[in-house]
Amino acid sequence: MRPLRLRFKKGSIRCVKNALFRRMREKTPAWYFSLFVFGALGLLLVRCLAVGERGLTEIFHLGTADLFGDFFAAVCDAARGAAAYSERGVIYPPLANLLLMLFSRLLPRAYLAEGDAAAWRQYNGAVLFYLLFAVVTVLLLYACARCFLKNGVLALALCLSFPVCFLLERGNVLIPALLSLLCFARYFESERPLLRELALVALGFSAALKLYPLLFSLVLLSARRWRDFFRVLGYTTLFCVLPSFFFGGPQALWFMVKNALTFTATGQNATHFMAVLGVNAATGTLLLCLLYLLALCAVLLAVLRRLPSWQFFSLCATVLLCFSSVFSVYNWLLFLPSLFALFEKKQLNGIEFFYFWLMSAPFFLYLPKPRQDKPLIALLALLWALCLFSLLKKRRYDEKE
Repeated sequence: MRPLRLRFKKGSIRCVKNALFRRMREKTPAWYFSLFVFGALGLLLVRCLAVGERGLTEIFHLGTADLFGDFFAAVCDAARGAAAYSERGVIYPPLANLLLMLFSRLLPRAYLAEGDAAAWRQYNGAVLFYLLFAVVTVLLLYACARCFLKNGVLALALCLSFPVCFLLERGNVLIPALLSLLCFARYFESERPLLRELALVALGFSAALKLYPLLFSLVLLSARRWRDFFRVLGYTTLFCVLPSFFFGGPQALWFMVKNALTFTATGQNATHFMAVLGVNAATGTLLLCLLYLLALCAVLLAVLRRLPSWQFFSLCATVLLCFSSVFSVYNWLLFLPSLFALFEKKQLNGIEFFYFWLMSAPFFLYLPKPRQDKPLIALLALLWALCLFSLLKKRRYDEKE
């Protein structure tokens, strides 16, 4: 009996290839994002089954030795009242500390009196409360994504992405600020006056929780909406000053700024990376100052050139992640206002393609913690190049007009 041989004509192979590429081009950015996140989770599961517990724990901070460290340390500090700023060196704004103080009311008194934030493992009440906090946080993020994007699979993929998992492991309170920022990005250009005003309030609330989302308000200056910009500043001030009276009054704001400057100056991410490259401390500091000056010039140029809002938000997130106190994989969630705008497109054209993949890559890169910083820095460098290219391209276009 003669063996069965499959013969393909060259033309037929080309037709199959073209059909495959055509089908891939028809898929939306949201479909690709979900595919890569779920695919990466599948690979992570295979790795965990192969190497055991280490496959999961090694992707988090200190191998989870400081599990939920941001949450419980912040709650214990906020429970001290005014001493949180004057003695503990807290850098959270008063609104965030007020939220954390309310959380402390739900924790065991014995745990707070012990003074050791890491002792939460010994108190069932503390463990149960953090589980409740994590569940509510994820549900809020899912509801927001589901409402804005009308895509349940994409919302689920977002909640399972690596920055969200890392955020939950740290227990950071970024998500309330992030949800408010997403509301601003969604409605600040709305035709309904009430929604526009609520968007300004949402940005003020977000900035009062984390401070750095205030940079996104510059998009209002780019749109020549001067009154709206100053209203955001007013809302931010109001949300900062009123909660400060729970911590000794407005002087808490001065302590917060002082503590934040000290924390930023002693950040280790940027200086460590410079040292790896063989750059001494003085030269590294000079290079960082030049980088921050470049960031300031880029933002000002973006305001003058009136970039599309999603590109402007991408530039703001790129600038913020250049600061060592913000640089972290979970703060990559600051790119969500830009990504949400691209998720709504059926197909990406030109420069949108590069923006999308550079911004979304960390969402499905479940790398071990020691290997995370260099890829993130490389992605930031490429995003910087892309942002500068967008600014120059916009300038040439304006000159032609």
